[in-house]
Amino acid sequence: MDHLIAGSQLRREGKVKPAPVRSSYEDVQVELTQLIFARLMPTVLLGTLGMTGTVVLVALRYHDPWLWYSIGIMLVPCVARILVVAAFGDRFGGSNADKLTPRLAHRCELLYGIVTLLYYFCLACYTMWCFHYHDIVSWFVASMGTLCFLNALSARLGMRPWIIETIGASLLGALGASLLLSPEPILRWMFILIVLYGYIFRESVRTKFQILVEQLRSRRKLRELAERDMLTGLANSRHFHDRLDASCRKADHFAVLFMDLDRFKAVNDTFGHGVGDTLLQMVADRLLSEMRATDVVGRLGGDEFVMLLIPLLSEVDASGLAQRINRLMSVPFEIEGNEIRIGSSIGIRFSRDTAPNANQIVQSADAALYRAKLAGGGSFRFAE
Repeated sequence: MDHLIAGSQLRREGKVKPAPVRSSYEDVQVELTQLIFARLMPTVLLGTLGMTGTVVLVALRYHDPWLWYSIGIMLVPCVARILVVAAFGDRFGGSNADKLTPRLAHRCELLYGIVTLLYYFCLACYTMWCFHYHDIVSWFVASMGTLCFLNALSARLGMRPWIIETIGASLLGALGASLLLSPEPILRWMFILIVLYGYIFRESVRTKFQILVEQLRSRRKLRELAERDMLTGLANSRHFHDRLDASCRKADHFAVLFMDLDRFKAVNDTFGHGVGDTLLQMVADRLLSEMRATDVVGRLGGDEFVMLLIPLLSEVDASGLAQRINRLMSVPFEIEGNEIRIGSSIGIRFSRDTAPNANQIVQSADAALYRAKLAGGGSFRFAE
């Protein structure tokens, strides 16, 4: 929700307690999940073809029917991965990206992790089976295939450490056990190298992932700074208009409330701009207390505030909200020992089947606001 940007203001006032964080990267859960599935389909298809081709080559060399059976078994998680990736792209790809919530992102991550682990568990079993032949060619194919798969995994942006580390443990465990059971002394000594590689692999994955999380957090912070009003923490004019334009394109059923404070200029003239700025922050807090999670609250400048109610259940709801806001703004504000009384006037514009652009809607609501102020303030009017 856009107006959650003002959370720091509310916490500073002691009105809202910080929400508990369930994971170390929950704040960027959506971005990380999108990175997992970004351009993943070609990777999954190539990996499936490469794995199948490797098994086919070994099967042709040794004419072992169990290898042909294993191809069918391995293809099951491969197909499952393809279906998961395709379903994610269909539901959350393109213009539907904003539908991906942190809860849904966590479920998608878990589902992808499960089918991926099944896929690599089959690959680990295949690795051990290759050592069953006591042949240098099969050993080489199994060893190099395992290391190549792990190197490719460690380079995947957004892949969770719990997925990669579990895959690494299964593949390296299978490879290490096969080396220890090998009759060749040189291969048993290679077990030590596998252990060292596993340690380096784990540390590399964790370091890369932590760097990625910090980069995503920095980008989010910069994006929030570009989208919020620095005084109140609400959406700024540009971001509010972007959200309103998006609602117009989607033909959503919404309402825009344009609010202006009554007698605000007198407050600035009497008490100074410092008190005026504090008053605007307190007004923003009161507005947020009346809004829903799906609504957007913005400040266009000065003492002008706008609210986007989406979805709008009924026009009665919008008028009821306007009445509550006007009553709330008429309650005195206590600032630096001074009791400050103001009021508010509101203009309301509802969406139509053929809604104009954001600027025209705001102008229409502004015209309704002007009529409310001419009526003496403390009231609201609908756009004509």
